[in-house]
Amino acid sequence: MTSDIKRKILARDPDVDTTFGIYFSQDGSARIGSKIVTIQDDDIVIENEVYHGTEGLWRLITGVKEDQIGRIGVDFTEEDLREYVRLLRQTNVLHRDFDPNNPHPRSSSSYKWRIILKPLWNKFKKEEDSGEDGGSISYLPGTIKALKDKMNLLYGEYKAGNRTTRNELVAILDQLRSRKAISEKEYEAVNSTL
Repeated sequence: MTSDIKRKILARDPDVDTTFGIYFSQDGSARIGSKIVTIQDDDIVIENEVYHGTEGLWRLITGVKEDQIGRIGVDFTEEDLREYVRLLRQTNVLHRDFDPNNPHPRSSSSYKWRIILKPLWNKFKKEEDSGEDGGSISYLPGTIKALKDKMNLLYGEYKAGNRTTRNELVAILDQLRSRKAISEKEYEAVNSTL
């Protein structure tokens, strides 16, 4: 599996994520973010940390599109996602210039950024601002129907007084608008009540 991935990365295959995944620096070293990566069998080694190279973790690291990454509980597990979060934190890959002190993300318009990484970035920033440490991971649904269902549920909770749902609501609204599932007018109407 890894030789095929390495070949695709070296060939700059657009189906392999080299923005938030593994890329090769000018000195030829494999990296994720600011850290050098070694691949041993299917495992990923960064400094002294070993990440068990499950199929699900590799999907999260190398996938760009929805069908490449898959769905939680089907194509990758909660444990794969926790390992991926640990890897993201260790490599500083979400920070602009891979600088952990830079408060700006390395955002993109990709599916991976919008659905997986942006909510994680927002969660990391919220934890940093509040002094929290870790916790549950919020993963946005992949289908428009599921996004709308989740939005309705969270909006009901928000209207009932649960203000902690606001960030997830905004992420869902952004996703629905970018996928043209709601109009700009609908987006602004809901967003103005938050």
